[in-house]
Amino acid sequence: MEEKKKLKIVSIISFFVIAIIGTLLHFIYEFSLENKFVGSFSAVNESVFEHLKILVMPMFLVSIYEFIIFKSRKYNLFVALLFRIIAGIVFVILVFYTYTHIIGKNIAIVDILTFYIAILISQIIWYIVFVKCSFSKNISIISLIISLSMFVLFVIFTYFPPKLELFRDSTNSTYGIFNEK
Repeated sequence: MEEKKKLKIVSIISFFVIAIIGTLLHFIYEFSLENKFVGSFSAVNESVFEHLKILVMPMFLVSIYEFIIFKSRKYNLFVALLFRIIAGIVFVILVFYTYTHIIGKNIAIVDILTFYIAILISQIIWYIVFVKCSFSKNISIISLIISLSMFVLFVIFTYFPPKLELFRDSTNSTYGIFNEK
């Protein structure tokens, strides 16, 4: 199969996999009877941070699949992963805080649409970075280290969240998996 066509197909599949897994991760912690391990990678409350986690964690999972398929271009993959993650995080934060500041509350359907649009934008950026750019081994390794550090921080902040608005559960004003006030 022509590589460009293969890239488009993988990008489309990745979009749907991220969307489906991310959607499931919104509910799986509750379904697991609040299993602490499951909470490491799923949403444990209604904070913006936990919604970012259900966006980012499937991105890491999909990247493993992409690495297997495109191993020969791994240096671009590592940088594209970082761009994908950053694009999704920035989009969600900008949209959520902008619209909630303007109207004074959040609206579930807008939050859901924001999630899926963030995935779409992230996939487009992933595709552009992966296809159109070329990166050195050093840049690639730095990107991988930053991405993996972000993964670790997402897990750590689930258990030890900073007392910042981003981490506050909007339904009960608690923080993290232990529902600290």
